[in-house]
Amino acid sequence: MYYAGAGGTILHIDNPDSNSPGAPVREVFYTSLANYNANATAYKNTIFVNTPLTSDAAGNIYFGFRVQGTAPAPLNTSQSGIGRIDANGNGTYVLAGSAAGDGAISRVSHNVAPALSNDGSTVYVVVKWSTNNTYAYLLGLNSTTLATKYSVFLRDPRNGNPASVPEDGTASPMIAPDGDIYFGVLAL
Repeated sequence: MYYAGAGGTILHIDNPDSNSPGAPVREVFYTSLANYNANATAYKNTIFVNTPLTSDAAGNIYFGFRVQGTAPAPLNTSQSGIGRIDANGNGTYVLAGSAAGDGAISRVSHNVAPALSNDGSTVYVVVKWSTNNTYAYLLGLNSTTLATKYSVFLRDPRNGNPASVPEDGTASPMIAPDGDIYFGVLAL
């Protein structure tokens, strides 16, 4: 069982249904556990997981994270992003603006769960501008490297205006059996 921990970490418990489950194990996607422990307060004050966790068939975990202020090294940024921890506990991440290829983008939207393509090769996430909910992208990232494969600016399908992705929204990408992607937006 995986769950979000302090400082943008992910914890997991093996055999949670047994009478003697394993102790929680902390995994860090942006540095080593030793580096995290040496500066835990700084990480806890600046980085947090802000989306539901999504797992794939191989045991990889995907999630969005938010940075408040400036995160300490090795992140050294005020930008949020998408994290991945593989089944062996190895972490990687991509920052939201880099993934979108747009300098105005700096956040992963709260509550938007990453979604996986039917074959598990693409993870879909939503990123946006920190001060404008009507400036957002749906991204398709390589599920292993988190390199951007697809980027679509979100628009209201009725009139082509930019669509809003509010901070308190609950929409998440949905993948249809034919591979089409659906995502609910707030029309303006």
